[in-house]
Order: sequence, then structure tokens, then C-alpha cells
Amino acid sequence: MVDNRQESSLSFGSGDYWEGSQKYGGDVVLSGYKLYLKDGQHDLAKTFIPLEKVVRMKKKGSRIVFDVRPSLMERYTCGINLGRQAASLLIDEILDRRQLKKRLLRAEWVDISEHP
Repeated sequence: MVDNRQESSLSFGSGDYWEGSQKYGGDVVLSGYKLYLKDGQHDLAKTFIPLEKVVRMKKKGSRIVFDVRPSLMERYTCGINLGRQAASLLIDEILDRRQLKKRLLRAEWVDISEHP
């Protein structure tokens, strides 16, 4: 069975990526199982967020905050600033690709294996 989502990419308009004090701007793209920013024709490698490594996702207005755990010893927090409607559409697409559980009465979704 071939997964067509790896080949298709969705653009959610211009936005900003932040991690710590670093900030990048460009077009927000969701492709396969990764989220990243694209600046013109070039992908910004420092903005790459692997969806299978996201352990928590939280929406704060037009900002989406991700807790990412690429390995057992490493964990970081980053975020994407988009328009309010684009942020909601992006969250819906991520939830279609990753089965994250919604926290009760919060705009927050967590990986069940990380947060029982």
C-alpha cells in the first residue's frame, strides 16, 4: 500500500517559526510527515519539525506551540505563528496524520505514549 501523503504538500501561507531566540519567516508547508518553512524556492532546514516526534501541540490564538522529542535525551519547544484560521486548518491536518489525544477543556493535544 502506497501512502500518497508523503508526495503531496500543503501550504498554509506565510508565517514565522521560532525556537528559543531564533526566528525565521517564510511559507508554512506540511509535507508527508514533516512541517517546515519555505523561503522562495528553498526549504529552511532549521525549521524542520518531524510530526512523528511531536509529543505535545498547543494552540494559543494564532500561535501553535510544539514540544518535540527527537531522541530520548533531547527535547525542545518551538512554534509557528500563522493567522488564526490557517492555524486551525494546520492543526486539523496534523491531527489527521498523527493520532494525538485532546486534553479536556484545553486547546492542547498530546501523544498518549508520553502523557498517559
